[in-house]
Amino acid sequence: MIKLRYIGDTLLVTPVFAALRKAFPNSTLAAVVNQGTEAVLWNHPAIDEIIPINRTASLLRYAGDLQRIRRKHFDLAIDLTGADRSALIAFWSGAPVRLGYQGGGVVRSRILYNRLIAAHEGAMHKVDYHLAAIEAMGVPVSERAPRLFLSPEEMAKTAGTLKDKGLSRGQLFLVLHPGARRWYKSWPAEYFSQLGDRVVRDLRVPIVLAGGRADADTVRTIEQGMTSPCINLAGQLNLRELAGLLNEAAVCVVNDSSPMHIAAAVGTPTVSLFGLTDPAVWAPRGAGHRVLSRDCPCRPYGHRRECPEGENWCMRKISVSEVFETVETVLSGHTRRH
Repeated sequence: MIKLRYIGDTLLVTPVFAALRKAFPNSTLAAVVNQGTEAVLWNHPAIDEIIPINRTASLLRYAGDLQRIRRKHFDLAIDLTGADRSALIAFWSGAPVRLGYQGGGVVRSRILYNRLIAAHEGAMHKVDYHLAAIEAMGVPVSERAPRLFLSPEEMAKTAGTLKDKGLSRGQLFLVLHPGARRWYKSWPAEYFSQLGDRVVRDLRVPIVLAGGRADADTVRTIEQGMTSPCINLAGQLNLRELAGLLNEAAVCVVNDSSPMHIAAAVGTPTVSLFGLTDPAVWAPRGAGHRVLSRDCPCRPYGHRRECPEGENWCMRKISVSEVFETVETVLSGHTRRH
C-alpha cells in the first residue's frame, strides 16, 4: 500500500489495512509512506512492515529505497496516492497486480497500473476514497474509522507528563490545538484565548495547549491572551506523545489538521473548525465529533496567498460562543474511556 502524503492522509488509510487483514489473515501487509509520517502507523496490528521513503534524499539513496521494495517480491501494489512518483514505485515494485485510480493519464493508466479504481477524489470522504480501492477487489469493509494504537508504555509516559503538570490520572481536561498546515485553516488565536477562559471560568475544566514547534509562537500568544491559568505543551511533544495526550483528553478543539484525525483515531471527541476545506471529504470519522463550518467562496479549491474577503474571513465567522456551547454539549455527555 503506497500513500505518499502528509501525516493525516497517512492515518486515514488505516481502515484499508484493517479490512485487508481480515480478508487475508496470512498475508504480509506493508505500508510505503513518506518519511516523517510513519509514526501514526506504529503498533497497528494489521501492518507488518512500514517502508518510509525519503523524498529529499539523494538519487542513490532513493534508488536504494526502490530496490528494497523490489526485493520484497510483492504480489499486489495499491497506490492510494494517485501521483506520478507513487505510480512509479508501484510499477518498480514488480508486483504483477498494480492498482491505481483512474484519471492519471495514459502512462499511469496503461503502463504503470494494470488495474484501475473507479473513484473520484473530492466526490466522497477521503476514507471512502481509499476503501474504494479494495472494495473494487471484492474485499468487505466493516470499519470505516481510522485507528491509532498506543502501547501501555506510551500511555504510562503520558500519565507521568500530566502528573508533572498538575493533572491527576482521570482528571477531566480539554486540549486546544491551534495548528494547521495552511494559515487560512486557522481559527484566530484570540478566539482560542477567549474560549479557553470561558471553559475554565464557566465549566471549571483545565485547558492544555498543544502544538508542534511551528505552532509555539501562536500557542504562546493564546496563553498570553488568557486570564485563566493553562498548561502549555507546545513544542514539547513528538507525534506519539501528542497522541497520548489526546487519548487522555475529554475533548479536543482543533482546526482541520492532522491532530484532528489523531484525536479521532484514539477515540477522543473533537470540535473541529473548518473553513474552505470541505467537511464532507475531511471531517473526522467516528462517534461523538462535532464539525463547525462556514461556507466560503473559495471552497473547495482554496487560495494560495491572500484571502479576497480578508484574512481568516471564513474562520472568523465561527464564533467563540458557538464553539463554547458545542464544547459544553460534548462535555455534558462525556464518559471516561480508560
